[in-house]
Amino acid sequence: MELERDVDLLLVAEEDLADRPLPAGRLRERITAAMFADAALVTAGYDTAAERIGRMMGIPTVFRVTRTIGAPHMIAGERESVVVPPQSRVFVVTGIARPERFINDVVGAGWDVSGTLTFRDHHRYHASDVKRIAAAAKSAASAIVLTTEKDAVRLAACDLGALPIASVPLIVGVEPSASFSAWLVERLRAT
Repeated sequence: MELERDVDLLLVAEEDLADRPLPAGRLRERITAAMFADAALVTAGYDTAAERIGRMMGIPTVFRVTRTIGAPHMIAGERESVVVPPQSRVFVVTGIARPERFINDVVGAGWDVSGTLTFRDHHRYHASDVKRIAAAAKSAASAIVLTTEKDAVRLAACDLGALPIASVPLIVGVEPSASFSAWLVERLRAT
């Protein structure tokens, strides 16, 4: 079964405007190729910033991506939700691209980040990493270790022992949601 390309959506952040294509940068194509997108989904704090970025890229249809984080879930065992009260001292572990975004999301949720440990994107965790994480979290006097859902999948394969570690889900939305839904349905019907 072959898929047809109906709608080109470009997910972009402001820092992408100054980046370069692979192998020198992180972009898969030159930024000038953005003008061929049907719409831009921009990670920006407010609508006017998203619109400005869309204009700079030559994309007239722009929507803003919102990011919030949900309740943490323990990685080991039943993966039950765990209450981590605001202002709790947490230690953050990531093995993702642009880890500062996740760290900022954790801070924005009201937790006190007492330390961080970042690994390269797509890092495969080993027992030595778990020991390193546990020692660093203990040294930082953290109540719990928080990580991304992507990292949780890789960490779950390790013996975590008594390490209190939970994944924090990222909840992504597109605003204004009703306008985006109507636009997308119209585009799909037109193809």
